[in-house]
Amino acid sequence: MNPRNIQKNKGGRPKKPDPRTRRLNVACTAQEQNIIAAKANAVGLTVSEYLRSSGLNSHIDIRKKKLPNEVLEFTGRINNIASNINQLAKLNNAGQNFTSYERETMRNLAQILFELTEKIKAYLQ
Repeated sequence: MNPRNIQKNKGGRPKKPDPRTRRLNVACTAQEQNIIAAKANAVGLTVSEYLRSSGLNSHIDIRKKKLPNEVLEFTGRINNIASNINQLAKLNNAGQNFTSYERETMRNLAQILFELTEKIKAYLQ
């Protein structure tokens, strides 16, 4: 028998077709780490197996919070009013007197702000 033709059996465990070679670093507090370790131990898994199983098999309910259209409309109107008030404040700070149109605009803005405030209060109740 020729020793070169014989395949040598290395023995040991066979290699996995897809070995786990990727590493994840998870930041947590000491208390969170203890809780995770206790949960893994309770189900008879290592922490790595437990986290892998939880990450792959659990379902997390994700709901995107969307503001109601009324709130978006109020926000837009308030931003518009704030811009107008800022323009009027600049005129006042520059020492210019308000015209009758600008005084009327301020009264209208004050009325709109009052109405918006009442609508917001009613919405929140």
